[in-house]
Amino acid sequence: VVIGAGATGVEVAADMAIYTKKLAENHGIDYKLVNILLFEAGKQILSITPPEFADRVKKRLYSLGVKVMTDMRILKQEKDSVFVNDTKIDTRTVIWTAGAKPSATYGNFGFEMNQRGKVLVNEFLEAKNHEGVFIAGDAADTQYAGFAQTAIHNGKFIAKHIKDLVAGRDLAQYKPKRTQIAIPVGEGWAAVLINGKLRMFGWLAFVVRRL
Repeated sequence: VVIGAGATGVEVAADMAIYTKKLAENHGIDYKLVNILLFEAGKQILSITPPEFADRVKKRLYSLGVKVMTDMRILKQEKDSVFVNDTKIDTRTVIWTAGAKPSATYGNFGFEMNQRGKVLVNEFLEAKNHEGVFIAGDAADTQYAGFAQTAIHNGKFIAKHIKDLVAGRDLAQYKPKRTQIAIPVGEGWAAVLINGKLRMFGWLAFVVRRL
């Protein structure tokens, strides 16, 4: 069972499907006995992508033998089972890829938080009402937060901001940068979304992803 059908969950589920198939063949096990379940609480996988893009990836997962289930919320987990909506599913393997809230420690410093536990920031990525305290990456309430590319973009902005501040130069406001999405979905196949418009799938996308 893989929980969370974001980029990480999709990649993990695809790799698990391929790996377990090879494992079953090597040990003479009927692969029909193996079930790879990918659960997503939202209405579509890869929620930040266009529906058509997500559907193409979903078809690829099905072709690999992954059972994709949306609108399915994990209520609790026990030793050998998970409870999804009102259904108990027996499993000894649960992989959590649904993300996590930022550390509650941020709240202890008196920072203002949004409903997801992210720190509210101003136009310079300073914590709201806390001049000189910068927040970057997943903890900051910025557009496209949650991606490594966004965290790097945040860090570069803050470094330049501090240099400009020390030098007495005019200060530019933070501008979010759209992340480029490149998701491997099994060996030799990937899905790439560039600038939210250009889409590539399959072997060519797998090659482009590595460039």
